[in-house]
Amino acid sequence: MAVQVPDSNLAVAGEIELVVQNPAPSGFFSNAMVFAVENPLPTLISVNLDRNGSGGTLTVIGQDFVAGAVVLWNGEERTTHFISSTELHTI
Repeated sequence: MAVQVPDSNLAVAGEIELVVQNPAPSGFFSNAMVFAVENPLPTLISVNLDRNGSGGTLTVIGQDFVAGAVVLWNGEERTTHFISSTELHTI
């Protein structure tokens, strides 16, 4: 048996409890198993600053970004917009 799991369910690292339920009439549940979701190690490839009059937009290109990833500028979190697993934008 295979189950499709959307990316949104795998975006946050942690432990997920899995259980299987048989259909009616029995409806019995299996024992629970714990499944660990581990986010991949992100890799930076390039950074581009598009300047405007009051600052700019930083485009970060890389690999294995997940929703909720944050760009740190000199150790400080920047407001980060997840574009894809290979692109982030921050202002």
